[in-house]
Amino acid sequence: MKKAILLLGLTVNALIGRSMTQANQEIFTPIEEEKSFSVVNLDPARAKPYMSGFTKCENGEFLTSEILPPKKSAGACWSVHLNQKTPETIRIVAEASVLSGMSIGDVLLYVDVTYMDGDNLWGQKARFPNTPSAWAKRSVVIMPVKPVKSCAIYVMAKDDTSLRMKFRTPSVHIFKEMPDYTLFDTLPVRVKTLLEKPAFLVRDLKAKSGFETIGKEAKGVSISVKKERKGTADFYDVTLNDTQGGDRAITLVWANPLGNVKNLVWFDSTRSGQDVSQSKRDCRDIATTPCGVRGHSRWPLIAASADGKGIAIGFDPRLPAFSRLSLQSALRIMYSAFDIALVPENNSARVGFVVFPFDAKYGLRGALEEYRKLFPVFNEVKQKKQGLWMAFKPISKVEKWEDFGFAIKEGYDEAKWDDAHGITTYRYTEPTTWWMKIDGKDGRSQPTMAECLAEAERLAKNGHAYARAWKKCAIKDALGNPCGRVLDTPWCKGIVWNMNCAPGHGKGCEFDAKLGEENFKKVYKGEFPEGVDGEYVDSSEMYVTATMDYNRENFKGMKTPLVFDFDSLKPVVFKGMMGYEYVRGAWERCRAIGRRTMANSTPASWWWLAPYLDVLGSEVDWGHNGKWTPWEDARMMYVRSLCGGKPFCFLMNTDFDKFPYEMQDKYMQRALAYGMYPSFFSPVASSKSHYFTTPRYYNAGRPLFKKYVPLCIRVGEAGWRTVNEILSTDKERVVTEQFGENYATVYNLDTNTVRVTLKSLKGATKARELLSGEEWDFKDGKYAFDIPGETVRVLFFGD
Repeated sequence: MKKAILLLGLTVNALIGRSMTQANQEIFTPIEEEKSFSVVNLDPARAKPYMSGFTKCENGEFLTSEILPPKKSAGACWSVHLNQKTPETIRIVAEASVLSGMSIGDVLLYVDVTYMDGDNLWGQKARFPNTPSAWAKRSVVIMPVKPVKSCAIYVMAKDDTSLRMKFRTPSVHIFKEMPDYTLFDTLPVRVKTLLEKPAFLVRDLKAKSGFETIGKEAKGVSISVKKERKGTADFYDVTLNDTQGGDRAITLVWANPLGNVKNLVWFDSTRSGQDVSQSKRDCRDIATTPCGVRGHSRWPLIAASADGKGIAIGFDPRLPAFSRLSLQSALRIMYSAFDIALVPENNSARVGFVVFPFDAKYGLRGALEEYRKLFPVFNEVKQKKQGLWMAFKPISKVEKWEDFGFAIKEGYDEAKWDDAHGITTYRYTEPTTWWMKIDGKDGRSQPTMAECLAEAERLAKNGHAYARAWKKCAIKDALGNPCGRVLDTPWCKGIVWNMNCAPGHGKGCEFDAKLGEENFKKVYKGEFPEGVDGEYVDSSEMYVTATMDYNRENFKGMKTPLVFDFDSLKPVVFKGMMGYEYVRGAWERCRAIGRRTMANSTPASWWWLAPYLDVLGSEVDWGHNGKWTPWEDARMMYVRSLCGGKPFCFLMNTDFDKFPYEMQDKYMQRALAYGMYPSFFSPVASSKSHYFTTPRYYNAGRPLFKKYVPLCIRVGEAGWRTVNEILSTDKERVVTEQFGENYATVYNLDTNTVRVTLKSLKGATKARELLSGEEWDFKDGKYAFDIPGETVRVLFFGD
């Protein structure tokens, strides 16, 4: 282990100097932040107006425009060029104070990142209070997976016609690598004691402590660990209890030292691995949020090769929490970290993870394959008949509907017809939301928050089910206000109230109102597949829901651990965990009666919903303003990997008059390459201008459906294989995926034609290319051809 420390630039004399021999020793000691970050203050003179802009005030303060047009923003922005050679942690900080407003908009610190290779990380943000308040500081932390070229930084008020704010002291903080300290879970630390074997560590954030080992008890918490060996995997079931009292903000870490490893590779994606043998990085793939220690893992596992041996840590999907997985390359430590709030209302937390080996030659794919085997019940493919997703409208009304390959229906308006034609129907709900219609008074186009509150109270007194659920389990902000957003959408002009959707809140809660037992008995009759086939969860990653719920009454009903607001350390419910409890509750009820589950808008950054879903999907706009903007390969593979063999369906929401035949062709080919299903919906994500109620749209696209969708079904039903064992290519930008035993897709990610050589990995000498019907001869196991940009080929190896 000493060699790993020397790689960091430390010497043994610089340490306290002894290995860990007993419990409750501090391993990592925090150092002053001003010593570990270099600070770049953003020059007020270089600020550019954003949307409606700002006015400069004295003392370096900025004031947003006095009146905002509806649905518009005002603020300032800076472009900061970093040109990193290696990925370095970045923290963007600013202060804001709201002067006036209706508290229906957002006040944001908002960051877009551009990497050196041209990829982007969009929309990293932190929210300020949106009601009149004193100065509040917020920060956005970026732990990039690759070097950053630049950051676009915004401080803004948005979506409120009267919201005015001041902001000041925007700055960029960049972590400085120094010989005597490093980052561990975003905290600048000195290594105080050597860690020689796996151990649990605990950190008390309120006390600003370092990381201390915990045997049975430390820092006012006790720990109980159940470890079970299954095959070559070790399963950990861990319970943390508060022994101190009050509100606690704790990070629990399981640290696994890899020993004196010379060659260390972090598998950062399904197509690559990074040699981090000489790196000083904390390697991770994180979705940034304002709670916990600023982020949670997007993937359910982390995988590395240590001197050629694969080792992985994966989360247990039965026991998720706000948590991260990381590889501290300098220290040669792989670890899982759980951010947990313990409170008098809920003073215990249970989490789970698994540690397992895998064949390192397959990289992340090899780890995913082994991980999937550890949890077979969550990877079973129930949706055997696959095909396109129809949103809301009757399939029977589409001319020659058979040409379009429909298999899945959102809504059950014609369930008998769907049953007769083999269509799987799903009943619609949307968690955490109550869309309450209300018009503004006194000639205003939008209602005030006071008017919305009065109407909600009136409806609750009159017995409205959702209003009563709102009274019981409303999501509240840090000031105790119910969270809601005043919006004017095609489906509702009024306010969308936020409710905590976890089932544990009992009779009359939101879950009970939408998915309660009585409700289920009314909807589900007969045996599967008669009638409604399952539950459809819309907006499953909750785009209009407040990220954090401060309502202490809601703490009592949560089964998953609470977390904390990073800035204030106040206990909160993270919306991702209430979303998990809703989807899991739907899954349990559906499984009990032989039904299925489906969700929209996932996986985007939450891995923990996929295990409890049989069909996953997303609405997309790849033709915004007539410009072709598809998902990149990394996002497609993230989705494909989390779905496994389960179907993933698209709905294209765009202006179809600006989405010509050529773009539709590209869309379908891209979906086919990954074994996904390319359907269409509406430009405004509603029943207005629906593609499949407009014959001129779907008749124009009919030849494309007939050409590509049968092949999407053919490879999709064969099932995506995590590890491709039948075909490889000699070009990095020409990718191939395997489906079933005999199918492979080949796709050119570039826009230009590429000459590529395919290699048959199982010695096959012939394959049929299914789009053209041609036979391809693999002489000496190889076949060379030209593949145009953004096109797909589908090969069948068999008789």
